[in-house]
Amino acid sequence: MLAVKTLISEAEYMAIEEEDGGPRYELDEGELVEMPSATFDHNDIRGEVELAFRLYLREHKLGQVVSETDFRLWTNLIRRPDLMFFLNATIAGVDRAELPVPVIPEFVLEVISPSESSAAVERKLRQYERAGVRTVFLVYPSLKSAVVCEGGQRRELDEQDSLEIAYLPGFSLPLSPLFA
Repeated sequence: MLAVKTLISEAEYMAIEEEDGGPRYELDEGELVEMPSATFDHNDIRGEVELAFRLYLREHKLGQVVSETDFRLWTNLIRRPDLMFFLNATIAGVDRAELPVPVIPEFVLEVISPSESSAAVERKLRQYERAGVRTVFLVYPSLKSAVVCEGGQRRELDEQDSLEIAYLPGFSLPLSPLFA
């Protein structure tokens, strides 16, 4: 017997009321996908990366960083990455109350859970790249490593490395605190 997927629209997705502590979802080309609950370490890593961006942006005022916010890659594809960065020019004029966010971020962070399959992570990465996300930063806490994807190139990093982003002059995020 074949399993049949039930597809839903963006409007139906946006009408889903998520409860605190309940399941979180993304919309993957019309399919409702339940996301794993974030662990303490997951949130700690996201917080460290967010703090690095916020401290950098206080001085450089180049853009905005947000976490756990829906954005539309294209019709019926809504992702909620752990963290997103938008240059000021990208986010200018966008209604900040509108969800999903209707513009593509420059940077996306995904902290990868051990329960996420490599196929699901690869699919999400390809979708981000196809939509025009310039930098995708995948952090694998259980492996104490990360992958930076930019311009079709992938760079593996370990805890001795730092994340640097060409369009953010002077930004440097040492990875060792992420895995402490």
